Amino acid sequence: FYAGTGYYRMATDQLERFRDAVASESSGPVLVTIVQKARESDLVIEGASLKSAPRGYPKDHPRIELLRIKEMIYGATMPPGDHLHDRRVFDFAMATWRTAQPLTSWLDKHVGSSNLDEPSKFGR
Repeated sequence: FYAGTGYYRMATDQLERFRDAVASESSGPVLVTIVQKARESDLVIEGASLKSAPRGYPKDHPRIELLRIKEMIYGATMPPGDHLHDRRVFDFAMATWRTAQPLTSWLDKHVGSSNLDEPSKFGR
């Protein structure tokens, strides 16, 4: 069982806002701290990313790994077992989403929904 959340297949306007916020000296370091804490809490952060720096950003940018991200999905997997048929699944999902809340809040504040006429059919 996987419980996760995030921004999947960000639209071009969302990607632009995401990268601007990552590159910003006020919001970018905050995201680095949030991602570190999430990983320390056993959240796995995954999603598609570029192989090199996005256009307009230096390859040696201090937050290049985050700038390369095209979608940010984070969550945790519950191992198989009999507990998958009882309340522990719900408790696991709720705990995962609570742990992910700082990441979700950061994305909502700095990226938000797409403003394009035809928003992505995935994610927010």
